[in-house]
Amino acid sequence: MAARISFTAVALLMALGAFCGAGPTSGGLFDLFGIFFLFVAWLIWFAWDLIREGFASGPMDFMLVRAALLLTNKLKRKRSD
Repeated sequence: MAARISFTAVALLMALGAFCGAGPTSGGLFDLFGIFFLFVAWLIWFAWDLIREGFASGPMDFMLVRAALLLTNKLKRKRSD
């Protein structure tokens, strides 16, 4: 849980920095880097189990494949319910 909170906090801080102009763009309310990091923070918070299971599979080559398969299986189960 501590890792989940830490990674989400880092992504939120990066989004805040992008909105304040600390990124490669001038900043502002609709800064694309800020929106991107908000999405990354959302993804980390709500898909943490998928991320953790994907990295638990072992070799680096198969982590992304396993995470993608877990996500598609989860979406299929959600549609069938």
